[in-house]
Amino acid sequence: MRMVILACALIAAGCAQTNYQTYEGRGANIVEGQGGTKEVIDGYEIWDNGDPPRRYQVIGVATIEDFDNLFGNQRMRSAIPAEIKKAGGDAAIVQDGWSQGQSVGVGTAYNSKGQMSVATGQSFGRKQIRYKIVKYVDGPLARLGPPRDSSVPSQQRAMLSKAEVEQLLVGRSHTFKGESGSLKWDLRANGELYSTNYSVSSTGTGRWELKDDGALCATFNTGDRGCVYFFRDGNQLRRTSRNAQDDRIGTVIEVTP
Repeated sequence: MRMVILACALIAAGCAQTNYQTYEGRGANIVEGQGGTKEVIDGYEIWDNGDPPRRYQVIGVATIEDFDNLFGNQRMRSAIPAEIKKAGGDAAIVQDGWSQGQSVGVGTAYNSKGQMSVATGQSFGRKQIRYKIVKYVDGPLARLGPPRDSSVPSQQRAMLSKAEVEQLLVGRSHTFKGESGSLKWDLRANGELYSTNYSVSSTGTGRWELKDDGALCATFNTGDRGCVYFFRDGNQLRRTSRNAQDDRIGTVIEVTP
């Protein structure tokens, strides 16, 4: 068994914890897959419902854990392809997992004049997913590469500059689909950031700043932080957690006044 701490998919601090255990048994543990639904991340198949419709061998189990929020889910998403690659596998199948969710606390206090004040706080729980790491045994795997919803090859992408991001997004809100559902970021001109997760009806606050290379970096009051870039794809605007050399597609965003 090995324990490793992966570098984050995001540029800022924060890591997903991973634990990989090699499968041991008398037989080769060959399985005849029946089919299901999958997502391709960094060229590797992640089966979240069912299994691959082909013959495969289970070679190990990878456990990935992080905070159950936007950046934590992004880090977990990037961690599983790295585990597949290090194990020498071809794909991963979701085995099980758990999430502690989020909690919001409200407290009251009184000063010497008897005046009451109310304070609220939000905390994010942890999330863990276990994956079976598998290797195909019915012939060489035709590596498909990551999905190409974006028509702009990664090598040709031009990330928006600091001035362009400021003009497009500061003082406005933009919505996008994250790992935990549909989210909205409201970037205030004074550096305040307000986020809304419509899927779980939760909100968060923090601070944002723009780097010289055009990266939008956010630090939430929960302590979670990270950076994203933006690029144009025809008439669409996309955001991605890595720079122009990255091979992953970006997430489409919609900007509102």
